[in-house]
Amino acid sequence: MEDFDKMLSVRRPFSCSKCKAGLKMIRSGEYECLNCGNIEYDDFGKVRKYLDENGPQSKEKIILETGVSRKSVNLFLEQRRLEVAPNSEKKLKCVVCGKPIISGLMCPSCENKSKAKTGHALGGSDSTDNKMRFL
Repeated sequence: MEDFDKMLSVRRPFSCSKCKAGLKMIRSGEYECLNCGNIEYDDFGKVRKYLDENGPQSKEKIILETGVSRKSVNLFLEQRRLEVAPNSEKKLKCVVCGKPIISGLMCPSCENKSKAKTGHALGGSDSTDNKMRFL
């Protein structure tokens, strides 16, 4: 349920702001109107477009300039869709050991240990019948 709530927190356009026609996804975060060709962006697309045009920026400036919520920007960092610039003063920390990281929630070492404990990252194949299962 928490993952579903996170997905809902990222605002996605469903119709063109100019002509109200439907949209098709042309790349992650970017949608094209099926009628007039207008380009619309979801929260991730707004952040990506802003960074493409302005280069690396602080989280605060991204939030202020794009109107994207702090919750969404943090979600993109957790999902490794965004990274903290290597020269940034503010670093993310691994939630397990506290080492500095550039994206995600855990450092590679703790992530590997976590995967080793469950045997699979998010789900896996049952070796006897090749069906997917949740852990």
